[in-house]
Amino acid sequence: MPSIFDLQLVRIERALGNEALSIEHAGSTSVPGLAAKPIIDILATVADITAEEDYLNPLLKAGYELRDEPADRELYARTKRELLTHDWTDMNAYAAAKTEVIEGMLSRAGAALFRATT
Repeated sequence: MPSIFDLQLVRIERALGNEALSIEHAGSTSVPGLAAKPIIDILATVADITAEEDYLNPLLKAGYELRDEPADRELYARTKRELLTHDWTDMNAYAAAKTEVIEGMLSRAGAALFRATT
């Protein structure tokens, strides 16, 4: 029986075609036997994340949905504006500086999805 990730992998590959450079199963559900929430995390890498027109509509047509959370959008925008005031010599440090905000947003999205499905 295919795993949930395997099914989503095929769905994303069909939607994005060559736009997807890689599609990875990430997070705790990617580790067999590790306690995890019942939601999988998938990282799809594209050549140019700013070229939303290349990947967003195909994903929406495949049935994926954007969360419409103005408070999270504003929090993320505010965080990015603040982080732009720093001189980042290492992009990993920049990414790590956003981690807490992103994890909070993902947690809230997961909780909302869980509530919607129970």
